[in-house]
Amino acid sequence: LFAMCALLFSANTLVHPAIRKVQETHANVSQLPETDPARARFQMLHKLSERLMTGQLVLGLVVLFFS
Repeated sequence: LFAMCALLFSANTLVHPAIRKVQETHANVSQLPETDPARARFQMLHKLSERLMTGQLVLGLVVLFFS
């Protein structure tokens, strides 16, 4: 459970604010060219967010399995 909380905390305090900052700076990130640094940063942060959520899901399933 601690690891799940750590993943949630890191996503909510580090990754999501950075994503919001990119979105505020560039109104529609999906319309930026593929080579734009802001779009690349957004995609990297989005993948990181997905990985953190996947980690939470996997850990949650492990907890359910062993409880």
